[in-house]
Amino acid sequence: MMKKLTLSLFSALLAFTCLPATAAETGEYKIDTVHSAVTFQIMHNGVNYVPGRFNKFDGKIVLNMEDPAKNELDINIDTASIYTGNMKRDEHLKGPDFFNTKQFPKATFVSKNIKLNEDESYSVTGDLTMLGKTNTVTLKIKMTGKNDGGDDLIVGGWGEFTLKRSLFGMDYGVGKIGDDVIVTMHIQAVKKK
Repeated sequence: MMKKLTLSLFSALLAFTCLPATAAETGEYKIDTVHSAVTFQIMHNGVNYVPGRFNKFDGKIVLNMEDPAKNELDINIDTASIYTGNMKRDEHLKGPDFFNTKQFPKATFVSKNIKLNEDESYSVTGDLTMLGKTNTVTLKIKMTGKNDGGDDLIVGGWGEFTLKRSLFGMDYGVGKIGDDVIVTMHIQAVKKK
Protein backbone atom coordinates (compact mmCIF):
# COMPACT_ATOMS: atom_id res chain seq x y z
CA MET A 1 0.00 0.00 0.00
CA MET A 2 1.53 3.43 0.28
CA LYS A 3 3.65 5.37 2.62
CA LYS A 4 5.21 8.67 2.07
CA LEU A 5 3.48 9.96 -0.96
CA THR A 6 4.73 13.45 -1.53
CA LEU A 7 3.49 13.40 -4.94
CA SER A 8 5.10 16.43 -6.74
CA LEU A 9 1.77 11.55 -6.20
CA PHE A 10 -0.21 10.40 -5.82
CA SER A 11 1.84 14.36 -9.80
CA ALA A 12 -1.51 12.73 -10.37
CA LEU A 13 -2.77 16.23 -10.49
CA LEU A 14 -0.17 17.40 -12.89
CA ALA A 15 -2.34 16.53 -15.80
CA PHE A 16 -4.19 19.75 -15.56
CA THR A 17 -0.95 21.65 -15.39
CA CYS A 18 -0.41 20.96 -19.08
CA LEU A 19 -3.73 22.42 -20.22
CA PRO A 20 -4.01 25.75 -22.01
CA ALA A 21 -4.20 28.45 -19.38
CA THR A 22 -3.91 32.17 -18.91
CA ALA A 23 -0.99 33.95 -17.29
CA ALA A 24 -3.23 34.55 -14.26
CA GLU A 25 -3.33 30.80 -13.70
CA THR A 26 0.45 30.62 -13.22
CA GLY A 27 1.49 29.98 -9.63
CA GLU A 28 1.08 27.64 -6.71
CA TYR A 29 -2.15 25.79 -5.95
CA LYS A 30 -2.91 24.14 -2.63
CA ILE A 31 -4.69 20.79 -2.69
CA ASP A 32 -8.20 21.11 -1.29
CA THR A 33 -8.33 17.93 0.80
CA VAL A 34 -12.06 18.37 1.52
CA HIS A 35 -12.78 17.87 -2.20
CA SER A 36 -9.99 15.36 -2.96
CA ALA A 37 -9.32 11.69 -2.25
CA VAL A 38 -6.47 9.16 -2.37
CA THR A 39 -7.80 5.61 -2.59
CA PHE A 40 -6.46 2.15 -3.37
CA GLN A 41 -7.61 -1.40 -4.03
CA ILE A 42 -5.86 -4.74 -3.70
CA MET A 43 -6.83 -8.31 -4.57
CA HIS A 44 -7.64 -10.61 -1.65
CA ASN A 45 -7.42 -14.42 -2.02
CA GLY A 46 -7.70 -14.09 -5.80
CA VAL A 47 -11.41 -13.43 -5.32
CA ASN A 48 -12.15 -9.73 -4.92
CA TYR A 49 -10.56 -6.30 -4.70
CA VAL A 50 -10.64 -4.80 -1.21
CA PRO A 51 -10.76 -0.98 -1.22
CA GLY A 52 -9.20 1.51 1.15
CA ARG A 53 -8.21 5.13 1.45
CA PHE A 54 -5.92 7.56 3.23
CA ASN A 55 -7.79 10.12 5.32
CA LYS A 56 -4.91 12.58 5.74
CA PHE A 57 -2.81 14.02 2.94
CA ASP A 58 -1.78 17.41 1.59
CA GLY A 59 0.18 18.89 -1.25
CA LYS A 60 0.52 21.52 -3.90
CA ILE A 61 0.60 21.99 -7.64
CA VAL A 62 2.79 24.57 -9.35
CA LEU A 63 1.74 25.81 -12.79
CA ASN A 64 4.24 27.68 -14.95
CA MET A 65 2.65 29.07 -18.11
CA GLU A 66 5.97 30.27 -19.57
CA ASP A 67 7.81 26.99 -19.04
CA PRO A 68 5.49 23.95 -18.68
CA ALA A 69 8.52 21.76 -17.92
CA LYS A 70 8.57 23.48 -14.53
CA ASN A 71 5.06 22.33 -13.62
CA GLU A 72 4.99 20.35 -10.37
CA LEU A 73 2.71 18.33 -8.14
CA ASP A 74 3.61 17.44 -4.56
CA ILE A 75 1.45 15.21 -2.39
CA ASN A 76 2.28 13.98 1.10
CA ILE A 77 0.30 11.07 2.48
CA ASP A 78 0.04 10.26 6.17
CA THR A 79 0.18 6.47 6.03
CA ALA A 80 -1.18 6.08 9.58
CA SER A 81 -4.44 7.55 8.25
CA ILE A 82 -5.12 4.37 6.26
CA TYR A 83 -8.76 3.26 6.46
CA THR A 84 -10.33 0.08 5.07
CA GLY A 85 -13.46 -0.12 7.23
CA ASN A 86 -12.03 -2.80 9.54
CA MET A 87 -10.16 -1.64 12.66
CA LYS A 88 -8.19 -4.87 13.14
CA ARG A 89 -7.02 -4.87 9.52
CA ASP A 90 -6.16 -1.17 9.67
CA GLU A 91 -3.96 -1.72 12.73
CA HIS A 92 -2.18 -4.58 10.94
CA LEU A 93 -1.61 -2.37 7.88
CA LYS A 94 -0.01 0.29 10.11
CA GLY A 95 2.40 -2.25 11.59
CA PRO A 96 5.78 -3.60 10.43
CA ASP A 97 4.26 -6.18 8.04
CA PHE A 98 2.97 -3.38 5.82
CA PHE A 99 3.44 0.40 6.23
CA ASN A 100 5.42 0.43 9.47
CA THR A 101 3.97 3.87 10.10
CA LYS A 102 6.01 4.56 13.24
CA GLN A 103 9.26 4.40 11.28
CA PHE A 104 7.88 5.61 7.91
CA PRO A 105 4.96 7.98 8.58
CA LYS A 106 4.76 9.41 5.06
CA ALA A 107 4.61 8.29 1.45
CA THR A 108 5.65 10.71 -1.30
CA PHE A 109 5.59 11.05 -5.06
CA VAL A 110 7.70 13.59 -6.96
CA SER A 111 7.03 14.12 -10.67
CA LYS A 112 9.92 14.20 -13.16
CA ASN A 113 8.30 14.18 -16.61
CA ILE A 114 4.87 14.89 -18.15
CA LYS A 115 3.79 13.73 -21.60
CA LEU A 116 0.55 14.43 -23.50
CA ASN A 117 -1.01 11.25 -24.92
CA GLU A 118 -3.09 10.89 -28.09
CA ASP A 119 -6.28 10.41 -26.03
CA GLU A 120 -5.62 13.78 -24.35
CA SER A 121 -4.67 12.14 -21.08
CA TYR A 122 -1.22 12.73 -19.58
CA SER A 123 1.51 10.33 -18.55
CA VAL A 124 3.22 11.64 -15.44
CA THR A 125 6.42 9.88 -14.47
CA GLY A 126 7.97 10.41 -11.09
CA ASP A 127 9.55 8.95 -7.97
CA LEU A 128 7.38 7.23 -5.39
CA THR A 129 9.02 6.86 -1.98
CA MET A 130 7.59 4.47 0.57
CA LEU A 131 9.15 2.46 3.42
CA GLY A 132 12.44 4.23 2.74
CA LYS A 133 12.62 2.92 -0.84
CA THR A 134 12.13 4.93 -4.04
CA ASN A 135 10.86 3.55 -7.35
CA THR A 136 9.78 5.25 -10.57
CA VAL A 137 6.08 5.00 -11.44
CA THR A 138 3.96 6.50 -14.21
CA LEU A 139 0.46 7.81 -13.58
CA LYS A 140 -2.17 8.28 -16.24
CA ILE A 141 -3.99 11.54 -15.53
CA LYS A 142 -7.03 13.26 -16.93
CA MET A 143 -8.07 16.85 -16.31
CA THR A 144 -11.66 17.04 -15.02
CA GLY A 145 -12.18 20.79 -15.01
CA LYS A 146 -11.20 24.28 -13.97
CA ASN A 147 -13.07 27.29 -12.66
CA ASP A 148 -11.78 30.85 -12.41
CA GLY A 149 -14.91 32.36 -10.91
CA GLY A 150 -15.14 34.00 -7.51
CA ASP A 151 -12.13 34.71 -5.35
CA ASP A 152 -10.15 31.60 -6.29
CA LEU A 153 -8.81 29.73 -9.28
CA ILE A 154 -9.70 26.02 -9.04
CA VAL A 155 -8.37 23.08 -11.06
CA GLY A 156 -9.16 19.39 -10.84
CA GLY A 157 -8.04 16.06 -12.21
CA TRP A 158 -7.84 12.38 -11.45
CA GLY A 159 -5.03 9.92 -11.93
CA GLU A 160 -4.38 6.24 -11.53
CA PHE A 161 -1.37 3.95 -11.41
CA THR A 162 -0.49 0.44 -10.30
CA LEU A 163 2.45 -0.28 -8.02
CA LYS A 164 4.07 -3.52 -6.91
CA ARG A 165 4.24 -3.30 -3.14
CA SER A 166 7.02 -5.92 -2.99
CA LEU A 167 9.36 -3.46 -4.75
CA PHE A 168 9.14 -1.34 -1.61
CA GLY A 169 9.84 -4.29 0.69
CA MET A 170 6.16 -4.77 1.55
CA ASP A 171 5.96 -8.46 0.71
CA TYR A 172 3.88 -9.82 3.60
CA GLY A 173 1.26 -12.28 2.37
CA VAL A 174 2.07 -11.91 -1.34
CA GLY A 175 0.09 -14.66 -3.03
CA LYS A 176 -2.86 -14.59 -0.65
CA ILE A 177 -2.85 -10.81 -0.85
CA GLY A 178 -2.08 -9.25 -4.23
CA ASP A 179 1.27 -7.68 -5.01
CA ASP A 180 -0.29 -5.12 -7.38
CA VAL A 181 -1.98 -2.15 -5.72
CA ILE A 182 -4.19 0.13 -7.83
CA VAL A 183 -3.94 3.71 -6.56
CA THR A 184 -6.46 6.36 -7.63
CA MET A 185 -6.35 10.07 -6.86
CA HIS A 186 -9.12 12.61 -7.31
CA ILE A 187 -7.60 16.05 -6.78
CA GLN A 188 -8.95 19.56 -6.58
CA ALA A 189 -6.53 22.42 -5.97
CA VAL A 190 -7.06 26.12 -5.25
CA LYS A 191 -5.06 29.27 -5.93
CA LYS A 192 -6.02 32.58 -4.37
CA LYS A 193 -6.36 35.39 -6.93
